[in-house]
Amino acid sequence: MMNRVYPYRLIDLTVAELFARDIELAERITRRRFLIGAGALAVGAITGCSAPGASAPTATVVVPRTASIATSALVALDEFAGLSALALGVKPASVFLTFGYASAKTVFDFVGVSTMLAAPGGVNLESVAALKPTTIIGISIPTTVAAQEKLNVIAPTTVIEYTASWQDQLKMTGATLGRAEAAATLTSRLDGAVTKLKADLSSAGKAGQTVSVIGVRGLDTFFALSRTGMVGSMLEQVGLQRPPVQDVATEATNPFILISAEKVGDHDADTIFLLSGGAYKTDALTASALWPTLNAVKSNQVVNVVAELWFSSNAFGLDWIVRDVRAALLGDGAVATEADIVSRWQAFTAAQG
Repeated sequence: MMNRVYPYRLIDLTVAELFARDIELAERITRRRFLIGAGALAVGAITGCSAPGASAPTATVVVPRTASIATSALVALDEFAGLSALALGVKPASVFLTFGYASAKTVFDFVGVSTMLAAPGGVNLESVAALKPTTIIGISIPTTVAAQEKLNVIAPTTVIEYTASWQDQLKMTGATLGRAEAAATLTSRLDGAVTKLKADLSSAGKAGQTVSVIGVRGLDTFFALSRTGMVGSMLEQVGLQRPPVQDVATEATNPFILISAEKVGDHDADTIFLLSGGAYKTDALTASALWPTLNAVKSNQVVNVVAELWFSSNAFGLDWIVRDVRAALLGDGAVATEADIVSRWQAFTAAQG
């Protein structure tokens, strides 16, 4: 099986050694923050149940179900799966905080979904079984893929391929949860939003402008996003160009392009979207020697965006990015900050009628 990574949170093994220490530190800090803020989410709150002893089914992917599926005890193994279920009107009984995304936890807290920290080593089968789920969903991170057969013993489990397009992920989620029609409707609405953005950018004379998407991992590891993945695909769809060094295809599991300090200038553009917030601290980049020389910096066209939402390959993430691009390039609304997560979620769900 190919090496998989946590979606845009860990780096592919080909560059993992460069990131390992910084990521380990960031994850420890993030988990500590959730433990302090959540209190009652302590691991000791889950006790005593182990998985049933029946043999696991041989199938590794559960076939799509009909609308009669019981979702009253839906458990999502990660934030992305939980957000996708919520986007389709299905409220999980519980969501495991696998990536430590504060943005997702804010949404879950707002809508009243119970959350708990995922075990550092991966899926804790006893914790999952203790929730007595009727359905389990999760995206295809390595630990979930490895545990799928045992999870199927607890409840029918669907693992959604996270390198698939957001449309395909939503379609599979909808089929699994008996919300195929809702998934199709939401996909149509968001595809329409992308099409409208392209038309509006063209009308405003912004088609063909260059945009750069860059950030910092750990203390001082600079990176950019390639054209692979949801961000790159959407920017290309709406007619925006990328700097040549970012206009490349990469593996779906690793959309990162490492940037050395002396090559920061290669990532200049008409507009720079600077990935920030949470574990993504930008100080090392904005204080670097070449940063003030960039045209986007000189013309005040650096736009800070919430990294966690730009990395979220799901319907809410796409809606967030489209709104940010509209605000930054067309002056339609405001680019969102972490303080806007709830209001953006409300607007996202209200638009579904």
